[in-house]
Parts: sequence; structure tokens; C-alpha cells
Amino acid sequence: MEGHVVYRAGAPVEEVVENIKRILLARHGREDFSVTPQQQMLTTLSTVLDVLTFAVTALGGISLLVGAVGIITLMHISVNERVAEIGLLKALGSARAGIRTIFLIESAGGLVIAAVPDGAGVPPPPPPQAASMATTKNMAIPVNPCLLFTIYSS
Repeated sequence: MEGHVVYRAGAPVEEVVENIKRILLARHGREDFSVTPQQQMLTTLSTVLDVLTFAVTALGGISLLVGAVGIITLMHISVNERVAEIGLLKALGSARAGIRTIFLIESAGGLVIAAVPDGAGVPPPPPPQAASMATTKNMAIPVNPCLLFTIYSS
């Protein structure tokens, strides 16, 4: 069974809780109830939400880390497969920055290709504004670490 108590504004919560406990104890003869103020329930809810937020953030961080390792691995494989081409570019006088730029442009091209829908270049119908903003944010979040790890790995 559950009961709700409304009390005067400005009344001290601790005093109200003690009075409720005293009255219920007198009526029941034993303490077979609990009195939980709203502020305590809100504090508990806040704690639960903080734990959930931490868990989701941790999972997101782990996902980004796994993605970063994958990108570094792919870039390492790409560089190893093109050692002869990189050597030729260096022999012709290309700077490290120029070679890095080539890899970055190729990576950006991959992002553009990944963003094009399956309709052979035909854009999808425009989504509602909220969905459009969510899509933009969801694409922007992984792009920054991708470029960062591409630069780091080359």
C-alpha cells in the first residue's frame, strides 16, 4: 500500500517525516512502513541516471577506441601495400606532408562515397529538420577521430 502526504509549504521536511512515522507507529503498533520524502526519491533517481550516463559514455568511448584501432590498422596496411609508391614519391622529392595529404584526400573520398546513398548518386528525400540535425551530428562525431587517427598513423 502506498500513501501520499501533502504538507504546508515551508514546513521542515524532517519534522513532517518524524510526525508521520510517530502517527503510523502508534496506529500499527510496529514499524512495518517506510517514509520516503520526494527529495530523497529525486536524489536516488539522479544517482541512477548518473550511472546510466556514465555507462553509455563508457560504451561510446570504447566504440571510438575500437574504431580508432581499426582505422590505424587499415592505414598501416594501406601504407605497407604502397611502400614502393611512397618510395617513388620521396625519390621524386615529395615531402612527408604531401604524401600525408594524398592519404587524407583518399580517406575523405571514402567518407564521401560512404555518405552517398545506394541510389547511384540520387539524394534521398529531405528528412524532417530534427532528423536532419541528428544525421549531421551523427556523421560529424566519427569523422573527427577518423581524420585524427589517419594523420597520427601516417
